[in-house]
Amino acid sequence: MVPVLLGKDVSLLQRASESPELRYYRERAEAESTLAKKRVKPEELIKKEIQTLTPLLAVTETPKNLKRKIQSLEKLLFEVLEQTMTENEMIQRDVFHAERRRLPAPRIAPKVDKHYSLPGGRSLRIRMLHPNRAEQISGADLVYEFCDEEEETARFAFVQYKVWNKERLPLSPRDFRQIERLKRNLCGGNFCKKKSAPSDNCYRMPFCSGFLRLTNKLQKQSSRLISAGALTPVCMIDGEKSKSLSRRDIHRRLISSELFEEAFVEGVAGSDWMSYKEVEALYKRCEILSADDRLVIYAQEMPRETERG
Repeated sequence: MVPVLLGKDVSLLQRASESPELRYYRERAEAESTLAKKRVKPEELIKKEIQTLTPLLAVTETPKNLKRKIQSLEKLLFEVLEQTMTENEMIQRDVFHAERRRLPAPRIAPKVDKHYSLPGGRSLRIRMLHPNRAEQISGADLVYEFCDEEEETARFAFVQYKVWNKERLPLSPRDFRQIERLKRNLCGGNFCKKKSAPSDNCYRMPFCSGFLRLTNKLQKQSSRLISAGALTPVCMIDGEKSKSLSRRDIHRRLISSELFEEAFVEGVAGSDWMSYKEVEALYKRCEILSADDRLVIYAQEMPRETERG
């Protein structure tokens, strides 16, 4: 979405998570690209400097500072280079290790989810279903869940991860079954319909609650942000006719992973607000909650914290 402004190489959000030294090499690479009239990558400049400094170690009596500089450059190279990550690694990193700068510090939670307590008796919970039975039944790897303790209402978004090469995703029979489970549980259960009273004072996206997350195969392992990718509603995918998904065909139905999280937290994306009882019934049917669990208890267990300035 608007790659000139929000692409990974120019995004202010991405740049803010990088070290000052890496931003220096990005700026230098842009300047050298202009002079050379061809693209110069930051990693090329870093590698070149490592190659220049390494031979000096052999002719320096006490190369302590040289070694320190080379180690710093090697660490910087790791920061900028992209490497292949598995789907499981991406899900684990996104749930437990990614920094969400606009949210308060997460509450310490079991290794299955992450809690954020928000002002006004509200809370955000990211539940990881992968690779448990709940994923097999629901079709989702994780669930974004927003609770309002005072109103005893919640809204959610179910997300299934798939790794693609940023242009095309082959769809296997297993992929079709996962997509169809999401459709059956959410679209078929009318969870993507408007539930609350009409309001003329708010704007939001459609109430889709099931999404396919197309996650880039190459990721920066050192990144503190969520993995790069894009989401599309499962209702836009024809499981019977499509043998693959192409960016060219669905680019108008994609939203970046960063924008999706922002939109969900702000109440612009995901399902509409619904009662705890409605959400509990869905969760129990998908075995996200056991028979004696209640959503309201999980929400009330979260201590209220003030937002970080």
